Amino acid sequence: MLATVSQQATIPPKNPEILGQEADRSPTLVPGGRQRDVPDPVSCRPKAPEEIHVLEPDRPEALVHAAEPFLDTGEFAASGTVHFGLEAHYALGPVSVIAEIASARPDVPDASNPVFRGHYVLGSWVLTGEHREYDRSDGSLKRIMPDGRWGAVEVVARLAAVNLDSNGIDGGSYVRLEGGANWWATTRWKFGMLYGTIWLDRFGETGRTRSLLSRLQWVF
Repeated sequence: MLATVSQQATIPPKNPEILGQEADRSPTLVPGGRQRDVPDPVSCRPKAPEEIHVLEPDRPEALVHAAEPFLDTGEFAASGTVHFGLEAHYALGPVSVIAEIASARPDVPDASNPVFRGHYVLGSWVLTGEHREYDRSDGSLKRIMPDGRWGAVEVVARLAAVNLDSNGIDGGSYVRLEGGANWWATTRWKFGMLYGTIWLDRFGETGRTRSLLSRLQWVF
């Protein structure tokens, strides 16, 4: 059995109609929530962008979207889960900032209903001067649309954290700091490189690892 109830609301900028022309300031707040009945058992892992993702045995496709298995609660009995998220955007010309917090509270009587949390802050600066337009339909910032023949160049930085330790469940925690660049060759093709450092804490031990990711993407 799987039942889902979702809610989302968007608080748009004061003058959103000007964003597609002059890219004026665009503060946006997007709260949301979700309640689900899930099969038993389940496990939790982080999922970019730092969403606490509940993996269900009869939905193996969820594993495709899971982040690196640095954190994992392992399987535990649960009858449902409540998700809550809050997302904020701010754009000023070629500079934009996105921040999000997310939490998941599984209904786990044996573990006194643990609460798992994650959050991130992402900053972007388009060196070639383009800006992200605001989409009033879903309260989000759109992809970059290059103006020049050679595309648009964007630099990004990101700070994120996830904590899956709660009420007897030891899924671990991490903090990750990343920086990189994207080349928007066309309105659809993007190539990106991202380098990061991840500080891990699990089972009473701490460690550090580094990552280098590259992506060639066709944006729908």
